[in-house]
Amino acid sequence: NNLKETVAFKTMMQEINVLRECSSCPQIVQVFGVEVSVCPTRLMVVMELCDHGSVSDLLRKLQSGLAEADIRVIIGEILLALRYLHDGKKIHRDLKAGNILVTKT
Repeated sequence: NNLKETVAFKTMMQEINVLRECSSCPQIVQVFGVEVSVCPTRLMVVMELCDHGSVSDLLRKLQSGLAEADIRVIIGEILLALRYLHDGKKIHRDLKAGNILVTKT
């Protein structure tokens, strides 16, 4: 099965292209490159390092939870990203803690 012809590949490439279109938004993870490997069949995406994982990961690590000030910062950054997307006539269809990546604390 040719990877480039699969629905999954086309869907992933659409999402990568949306991320590339959003490269001027500092609240949205940056994509630097894409490589398709034939054998074994793989799609490799070079992205901005989000070394703290997701908000979900962060909450698991911090047993005491997040401080209110940190929550406000995270929500503010999410709202800025959503405004950018909506201004560009784009929507995020799977907004959840596991899909919010953290680059710094």
